[in-house]
Amino acid sequence: TGWHSHPGPVLVTVKSGALRVIYSNDCTGLGTVYEAGDTFVDRGDETVHIARNESLTANVELWATYLVPGAPGTALRIDEADPGPPGPCDDDDEDEDDDD
Repeated sequence: TGWHSHPGPVLVTVKSGALRVIYSNDCTGLGTVYEAGDTFVDRGDETVHIARNESLTANVELWATYLVPGAPGTALRIDEADPGPPGPCDDDDEDEDDDD
């Protein structure tokens, strides 16, 4: 899909195939794979991400409902520059519960 964002949330259901969604702030760069029957919310708020078909031979088909704030005619998609490779993961969140 190319790197992009949306001005508001998008409700997505994968009808067939598998879709990998990678957000620019995902330190692993792996994202999440959604398969046929899965539903997720693309959070919007101009959060930069990319979506990729997981198959080399089959198409991915999805249904998307865009919740777009603003005046009629506001763009559903905003093209964004490639954010580059993911940064290092921060272990602080995992260490917080180690006090037990």
